[in-house]
Amino acid sequence: MRKSFLILSLLLFLCKTAFCVLPDSLVINDSSWAFGQSGAYKYVLVKENNRYTLYEIKFDLKVDRSIANSRRLRLSDVSGEDISNFCEALENKNYTQLKLSNFGYENNWVTTHPNTLFSYVRNKYKHWTESQIAFAKAQLTNPDNYQKALNRLILKEGYAVLAIDGGSSFDVTLYYQGYKAVFVKASENPLGMPWHIDSANSFNPAIPELLARLIPNRKWSNQSRFNASKSLMKELARQIYDDNCETKMRELSALSFTKEIGELKRKFNVASVVEYAYYSRYISPKGQTFLITLKNDSLPQGAQILYFLSRVNNTLYSRDFLFKDFDRIKSQVERVRFIIDFLKANTSRKLNIGYFDNKAVSESNIEGFNTDPKKWEEHDKMAKIFASIHTSETDSARQENNKVSLQVDCGCNFRFNNNYLKKAIFLELIDEDRNSSVWILMPDGTPILWFFDGERVYKYPYQVFGTDGRSIQYACKKFNLDGTIVK
Repeated sequence: MRKSFLILSLLLFLCKTAFCVLPDSLVINDSSWAFGQSGAYKYVLVKENNRYTLYEIKFDLKVDRSIANSRRLRLSDVSGEDISNFCEALENKNYTQLKLSNFGYENNWVTTHPNTLFSYVRNKYKHWTESQIAFAKAQLTNPDNYQKALNRLILKEGYAVLAIDGGSSFDVTLYYQGYKAVFVKASENPLGMPWHIDSANSFNPAIPELLARLIPNRKWSNQSRFNASKSLMKELARQIYDDNCETKMRELSALSFTKEIGELKRKFNVASVVEYAYYSRYISPKGQTFLITLKNDSLPQGAQILYFLSRVNNTLYSRDFLFKDFDRIKSQVERVRFIIDFLKANTSRKLNIGYFDNKAVSESNIEGFNTDPKKWEEHDKMAKIFASIHTSETDSARQENNKVSLQVDCGCNFRFNNNYLKKAIFLELIDEDRNSSVWILMPDGTPILWFFDGERVYKYPYQVFGTDGRSIQYACKKFNLDGTIVK
């Protein structure tokens, strides 16, 4: 008798909370919005014996948006076990902090699955080397990195909100007969974490997981973000890569070619080596390319070589071409007296001399500066067609079309032989105010100003070249060695 009384007393103590009994109904508000589009849904789960029926609430907008003036659209049946599991997840007090173990992963799993974790980030980089792979795996299997990654991924720590383009709202109210209703609200973070349960917070991943099974999959519903825990380790690995690995990749890639780069020290001081994966005024890389900044005491003050070296299988393109070509390049640059004197006048001024595998001008430079005979022919045909149209309305349009066509089809329209141009030299001159200009030093020693960025080139203001002073400005002007413009 006494034993039965103790059991009954214990049950009564445990059941003072509403979670010990199943709710009579649950009302769910599910909405999100982004970029001018939105979705708002309301559902109610009504207990019927040991099961629940899920209804969508359709409001009568002609009256008002209240439950009293709505109609119910029956969607599905939900088992009492699903609702019971949801209530237990809400009641569980073991998830007051965001931790990796909440999701079923311990440190041992992280340290023993390097290949799985690396597979999640493999497509984040194109040209992996052994040094990069080893570094990435070391970061991905370090348990100490995962708490920060969790905070970054789920709580968005360290991310500044620049604009409010969208958001989401989700809440559930559980109604009980004889008990106070329980209000549950999701945060706007992934997985809705932390979940606000009346006055308490929870990081229990079972809450969003169970809700994702209850609510329908609609275009603007929260279901997709509540399902995010299924790909959690993949997203954490990618977060760690972004935070800990990405900025190191360009430097680490060169470690696999220390022998090849070391050979350059016979003649140069290697100032820096990084992987260069960008399309720019220098190159349009088709494969893995390294930018090696080289200095030499015999070069003019402020001058350095930007050496773009391509990867060929498991080595780098032969360095012999630069060794053989260096004296010719230095001699030709030194003949351009106005550039040398310009550099001497201010130590802040710089001259970058390009070298691209086996020549001092890249194929993309030649294509942009000179294009090719086929394009010249196409331009000439179109120019004749436009010239045959004689109306006042078309004069300005004809001039503008001709200008654009010249730049696209003919570059600077000097129409050099491209084989001749392969002996030219690419130069970039940068002054103390960061005005930059790109030059093609021709094999015969003629410097040609191709384009510039800024308010002046050498000693000339941009107005001299008939440009507007904004962005990249194409000049296409030949210069004499004393710095005067060839008329």
